[in-house]
Amino acid sequence: MRNRYLIPNRYGLLEIDFNAPDGRRCRFVRRFPEEIPAPRVLSKTGQPYLPFPEFMTSARLTAPENQASPDKLAGICPEIPDADTYVNHAEQVVSRIYPLLLRMPGAREMLLELCLAGGRGAIELAEDNPALALLLALRISRDPRVCWREQVALLVLQNRTNLLAYCHYPSEKWIERLLRKIPVGDCTAGLIQALQKVLLAQDPEQMRLLRHLPLVTGLVLDILTDPRRAKMVAPRFYRSIAADLSADDELRVEYLLDEIIRISDESAGIRAPLLRHMDELPRVHDQVALQYARQAMTNADVLPFPDPPFPGGRIESGRQRGEIRPIRNGLELVAEGEKMKHCIATYAGRIARNENEFAYHARLGVEEATALLARSASGWRLAEINGIRNQKVSQAMLRAISTWLDRQNKRAAQCHPLMK
Repeated sequence: MRNRYLIPNRYGLLEIDFNAPDGRRCRFVRRFPEEIPAPRVLSKTGQPYLPFPEFMTSARLTAPENQASPDKLAGICPEIPDADTYVNHAEQVVSRIYPLLLRMPGAREMLLELCLAGGRGAIELAEDNPALALLLALRISRDPRVCWREQVALLVLQNRTNLLAYCHYPSEKWIERLLRKIPVGDCTAGLIQALQKVLLAQDPEQMRLLRHLPLVTGLVLDILTDPRRAKMVAPRFYRSIAADLSADDELRVEYLLDEIIRISDESAGIRAPLLRHMDELPRVHDQVALQYARQAMTNADVLPFPDPPFPGGRIESGRQRGEIRPIRNGLELVAEGEKMKHCIATYAGRIARNENEFAYHARLGVEEATALLARSASGWRLAEINGIRNQKVSQAMLRAISTWLDRQNKRAAQCHPLMK
């Protein structure tokens, strides 16, 4: 998490440092010569901010008397007469909102600004519905009519459906409940914008799906908004991934889906069955890879590979020793896929057609792996490495191959100065 933020306000430039050595996380690093009264502050367009009643009308919002009364505002957003009082206010806000910020992957500065300006109302909104608070913060940051503080403090008191309308979302109560389903760890500007496109498209199947999911994660939206991925999965598949998955698990789901799509594109007549649960992914992936390997077996003898960029050799990591060798033709690549039970055989055509990728088999102790190298501007890099059944390799294997590859690139650069 980023630990230092600079946030402007009418008194100057406020620094928020979560690692401040003296414990005082908020201080002004630049002060304006005198306080800039709110009505005279110019917007991003250079025009004065609209007074709140005019802003409410222009934004088509409603402001019940009990919400807009001075007493109500004073309770939610106390008067801040000077810069020192503002610093104390910021310390209180930061202390309360910090646990939430720790779990958010991005857009923390916008949420900080919203809570500093909106006071208790904004903090309660963020704690109750983090995704809606982030949505509002993103909308306000792009609205030249809004002046931070008084206007924001009143804005966060609005009915939730009014806030959705102001943020260009459908103003329906179930949408507000839907935003509650987004885990804090998935609250990003990209997810908020992707969800907005889905909701505005009003696709009946997608709406029905979103209504009934227990969680709406970034992975769910990534698959839902990708037509090629969405065609591969049944509605119940989304329920299996609508859970608190680790980052590695999410990456593996996306990787296996994309690999199944790639194999289907590169093969003749291989189509994967409709996926109904994330646990089916490894089995279906292995099935289509095996079908492809059998197809490739008949054509392997007409798939000569170019010369490998580097010869094989010894590799080591700590006390472990092993070797790495290039896979020199289509038959060897198919055999590698059969032995390692993964889809490396699907790369046969790509390796044979150009000299920008090459496959190697590595063994370190009892561990075996298949490595795919790719040419880059600075030499050859490790593009992909997998163990049996696409399992992750050990750190020792990764270090051994990386060390060997660095050594080979340096030797090539010495022999061919233009590669430096």
